[in-house]
Amino acid sequence: MQTEGYDSSAGLSVIVNNGTIYVAGEQYDLSTYYPFIWSGTSVTSLAEAQLPIPNAYSSGGNEDGDGHAHNVQVYNGQIYVAGYYKVDDGNGSYYYRAALWIDSSNPDLYAPDDDNNLAAFSVYIYNGDIYVAGNIEKPKNESEVYVQPCYWKNGVRFELDAPEYGNNAKDYYNIGAHAIVVQ
Repeated sequence: MQTEGYDSSAGLSVIVNNGTIYVAGEQYDLSTYYPFIWSGTSVTSLAEAQLPIPNAYSSGGNEDGDGHAHNVQVYNGQIYVAGYYKVDDGNGSYYYRAALWIDSSNPDLYAPDDDNNLAAFSVYIYNGDIYVAGNIEKPKNESEVYVQPCYWKNGVRFELDAPEYGNNAKDYYNIGAHAIVVQ
């Protein structure tokens, strides 16, 4: 699965549709992760999709940033890939944005004006509706954040309740929705 010029590769999700094997994953070159989709024996870089804010895969002053492809689905002949990418805020910091690539085109952006980190891990299409599972960072107090599980239905985010403990404070860390199935 690894293509020339990369140091490591990972397939993170697989689906078979009409006899074709699709794998969502990433490749790494010792400094940057790049999202990819393998279809049969061909490979397509999702990093080639240009991102409208603020620039394509920008990361902390580097030429490249990180992109991750975590899940793949095929619906009505189109390939859907859920993941996330790193965006430079232009001030030397970065944040993550959840992404949904459709046929390796420009990814749909979730909450592009939101200051919080977001990630997408799973996509599922049911009756023409697109569901994406993931998480969003929320402020716990002035200096800490917690990670809230959520899902998107057709681009609209719904936050999920998560366990609270310790004087009803949000004391958990890194709880995210990593899979979604609709019946």
